[in-house]
Amino acid sequence: MGGYWITLFFIFVWYTVPISYWIRVMRYKDLMNDFHCDTADNMKLDVLKEVVYRYKNNPEEVAIMCAELEKWSLE
Repeated sequence: MGGYWITLFFIFVWYTVPISYWIRVMRYKDLMNDFHCDTADNMKLDVLKEVVYRYKNNPEEVAIMCAELEKWSLE
């Protein structure tokens, strides 16, 4: 079940961060490290760190993300 939420989070973040950033960076180890981090403080890629921090630490954004993931999981 944990892998399912990691996949959903990966897809959510992938579409939140501009594609030009992903093309430019492509540091596989740093990206994989960031997807396995529990908190944004341990992440290496700054843009991804900002997005994760925003969605995990702002109560309004957390509620929006939870609602979207629930809606998506029911489809």
